[in-house]
Amino acid sequence: MRREPKRARPDRAAGSAISRRPSRPRSAAGVTDAGSAREPLSPLWLDAIDPDAPAERTPSRGGGIVTIPFFVTGLAVFALATNPIVRLLVPLALFVLGGLAVVAFATRDELAAKGRAWLRRHRAPRPSDDAAASRGPRRGLELEGDRLAFRSAGRLQAILSTSSPFGVTLLATPRRDRAVVLLTSAAGTFYIGARFDVDARRAAAPILDRATTVGGDDVGLESIAPDGAPLLIAPDDFVTLLETLAARSPTCLDRFVLTDARGAELKLDGRALFAGDRSIDLDAPLEWRAIVFQEAFGQAVAVYQGTWVRQGDSELVLVCLLPALGPAMFADIDLAGLDRAEGQAPKAPLSGLLRDIRLMQATPEQPPPTEQRVAIDRHFMLPVRCALDRAPRPSSQPSSRARA
Repeated sequence: MRREPKRARPDRAAGSAISRRPSRPRSAAGVTDAGSAREPLSPLWLDAIDPDAPAERTPSRGGGIVTIPFFVTGLAVFALATNPIVRLLVPLALFVLGGLAVVAFATRDELAAKGRAWLRRHRAPRPSDDAAASRGPRRGLELEGDRLAFRSAGRLQAILSTSSPFGVTLLATPRRDRAVVLLTSAAGTFYIGARFDVDARRAAAPILDRATTVGGDDVGLESIAPDGAPLLIAPDDFVTLLETLAARSPTCLDRFVLTDARGAELKLDGRALFAGDRSIDLDAPLEWRAIVFQEAFGQAVAVYQGTWVRQGDSELVLVCLLPALGPAMFADIDLAGLDRAEGQAPKAPLSGLLRDIRLMQATPEQPPPTEQRVAIDRHFMLPVRCALDRAPRPSSQPSSRARA
């Protein structure tokens, strides 16, 4: 659940790199990853982009223009030359030179684009940038030292400290063309979005396959910044941000830091789930299942989704409102042909999407006891189920409580 910002307490930082399934060492409540980052921390700046602007492309216009003289000269020689050898070989040579020029310009543009991206990622805002930001619409994310902040109109707002426990939760549409990262910490929850075309989706496939699936009309995908405007960054910057945060805290992709409706701690940290004074060890056998139930409030009926968990004497049910009923999320998607062009392999792996379809299945039950309920933001329900799904099961599961 979101909560009011408060000052984060400094702790220890850690260093590692992002991976498809990062290691998840056991962690105690409030303890960051083992080890400390000893190397100097490079500053990082990521520009916010206009969500209504067309996707950025870098076509080689110069390459197309420079081929015109070769093409025209070749046609002239072919039409005017009387020597058959000259008439054939000279135009052919000119066309080859034109093709080489196109390749040279494309290579130059690619190298220039990579150089600009490197400079953008490794340049920290200079003191003089404050004046420039106050004169123009300069917005983006700034990571300097262990502080990640949002800059808008020359002012900074802290998002989190990488030296304190923080979580990184990925959400994406079924087609993985839009994604949002939810950053959770003692300071609150912050949303950052990105849009992916076919090429960007293919390049970021290992990361996007980690994301949990939400509907394309989900309000969480809007990623509104504190200044009231959408906060989107370029796809390569989105990947850079995730890799940088994972290098600071190797288990952040399997962690969130929240509070429930009563203000009690609700945290997935390493291989344990904490809900107030109750905890679930995800390395030990446990029982869990997805449920749905409804409750009447006067003339209205509320439909809830829940995740029931029991381990030893500890039993709890994570609950949140079920999203508005409407067309099924995957009704208009051909899973067999998703992200696949004719005669080509899939452009992005589908294991994450297929996993989410399985984990979304729930059985109707009677409302659970109030004392067992723990309220959770619906965006974090599937990540919890993913973590529970990887936990071991008891050798024999006795019947839990009566089903509806």
